[in-house]
Amino acid sequence: MNSFQKYPKLSLLFIIKMLLIIAFGFSNYYFRSEIDDKIDDIIKVKTQEKSNNEIEVLKSELEIYQIQEDIDSNVDYLTYTPLVLIFLLYIIKDKTYKENKRLDELEEEEQN
Repeated sequence: MNSFQKYPKLSLLFIIKMLLIIAFGFSNYYFRSEIDDKIDDIIKVKTQEKSNNEIEVLKSELEIYQIQEDIDSNVDYLTYTPLVLIFLLYIIKDKTYKENKRLDELEEEEQN
């Protein structure tokens, strides 16, 4: 009997923990690439901004402002994602501890 069949709840908690870590890695990569793309967009707008026309300058500033808002939201996601991950990993650790304790008690009962 392998450990996945013998300890299904612990196995499930382990799998969830690994999936959370993988999802964190992908989300971190995604938000960082989005920020890089937005910075590239700002650079493009700034290099195209050579007009003396006041309306064109205001349009480009508005476009830059919108891009900065997108960057800010991605930075917020990068800030909050690790906090959520730590919270979820703490919950999994607590559940794993409780399950191990329950299994230890069962094992002690079987030995007596």
